[in-house]
Amino acid sequence: MRKRETISGWYRKRLKNFEVAPVGPGVQWNRWLMGVETSGPKEKTRLLKELNAAGCESRALWAPVPRQRPYLNSLRSPIPNAERAYDTVINIPSSTSLTEEQVDRVARILKPAEIRRLLL
Repeated sequence: MRKRETISGWYRKRLKNFEVAPVGPGVQWNRWLMGVETSGPKEKTRLLKELNAAGCESRALWAPVPRQRPYLNSLRSPIPNAERAYDTVINIPSSTSLTEEQVDRVARILKPAEIRRLLL
């Protein structure tokens, strides 16, 4: 967990102009996945393409279960938070093998992006 905390710190230092999503009181987050919440689906798609083209492997969140093929016709309830997250959040590189130079490269791409907040 120390390495992931270090990586989170590198991102925070380089992206200090963006809000960081709060973690609840008494919660110790393991930072398994780090991400950014973009301004919307178009910016999410654009940013994913740019990061991946630069060799910074990034991914969208998994689709909410009701959007997955086996469950398209299943009974469902509204899940607005999951839908919003799927439409706007991407996971950024956060492997424990990540170097500070690699974080620099990701941060240079993220700085001009339309980001609502960091999920670090």
